[in-house]
Amino acid sequence: MIMAPEMISQKHVSFGDLTIADYPIIIGDNPACTAGCPITIGWEPIESYTRNIDVYEFARTGSRLKGRKLILPVKKRSEMLLYAGYTSKEIIDRVLEIDEYKDQRAKTVKSLNVNGLGKFSRNFRSMIKKLSSDRDLKQSIAQSIALKKLSSDRDLRQPSARTA
Repeated sequence: MIMAPEMISQKHVSFGDLTIADYPIIIGDNPACTAGCPITIGWEPIESYTRNIDVYEFARTGSRLKGRKLILPVKKRSEMLLYAGYTSKEIIDRVLEIDEYKDQRAKTVKSLNVNGLGKFSRNFRSMIKKLSSDRDLKQSIAQSIALKKLSSDRDLRQPSARTA
């Protein structure tokens, strides 16, 4: 089928300016941090500025970090916190606090495994996985839901036996 030029719709996507906000680096509290003191950003921006998106993308070509290069080393995080105004004592205290959280988590996991809950959890997960992959079960559940919906739709359509 040949279409007339006026029938062909051309789609365009364009972007305007890009607004970038800078946030302060603050001491974090994430116990998943494997070593050193975690960092995070504050809620209130320090400043924001607008750039043309094409100029911005052209200027940063090739400067994107990926994978493990996104991980900040312990020394770099500590330097950032010191530069942000934290003292060495505050940083060390937070590291010790985070280590305490990690110890508590490890004790909880160990306790669950000792009491058999870890094994229960693994068995339960594998049972659910098996059930969710069972096609007959899925069809049975879908039919049950459809029948309940049909039944409730019929109930809504039938006039009530009670009249005022």
